[in-house]
Amino acid sequence: MAEADITLAEERAGAKLPTDLKTWLQIVGYGDINEDLSFRFEWLRQVEQGELKGAVLFAQDGLGNFYAYVPSDERIVFFSRSAPEYSVLAPSFRAFMEELERRDYETEC
Repeated sequence: MAEADITLAEERAGAKLPTDLKTWLQIVGYGDINEDLSFRFEWLRQVEQGELKGAVLFAQDGLGNFYAYVPSDERIVFFSRSAPEYSVLAPSFRAFMEELERRDYETEC
């Protein structure tokens, strides 16, 4: 993915992407992991309400749950499609991806 594409992604997100997410997109680009976790340009958008207003969605799993980063500290959070709560999954995109790798890229435990 070219730098111009990263700039476009940040414009859509309304915030800077975490460095590790930028690197991921530059190397891998958008797409799916094991048909379970989907990285798409169209997922990039800010959460508009609630405690994590301003967090940026960046991926969706096969069950319709979303994954986001918080621009102020880059932690990764999980938003369930069926409940109003969220869970902090990792302190960074790198830590999130390392945990996914440890789980053989399966989002469900």
